[in-house]
Amino acid sequence: MSDMASRAGLPVATAHRLTGELVSWGALQRSGQDYLIGHRIWQLGLLAPAHQGFAELAAPYMQDVLFVTQNVVNLFILDNDQVLLLERMSGTRVGAPIPARR
Repeated sequence: MSDMASRAGLPVATAHRLTGELVSWGALQRSGQDYLIGHRIWQLGLLAPAHQGFAELAAPYMQDVLFVTQNVVNLFILDNDQVLLLERMSGTRVGAPIPARR
């Protein structure tokens, strides 16, 4: 908490109060002593047009994979050590194994 307060230029008590409000609203979530981005911030991020370009670019390839496998196809982007789901296409054989090629 003191690191966040320092980076934001706020007193620790103010940072603690604001963080609590953000957790209550869903903008942040707590994980032990750490704070992570909450579902509300993810929802806001999905409204940004930047990810649409990736999804539109990948759509024909995802459709090809979907046609061949008939399984769910996901489009993720890597952000440091985390991934963000951008697009999902549902197949008709959800959970079915894909045969190995020999």
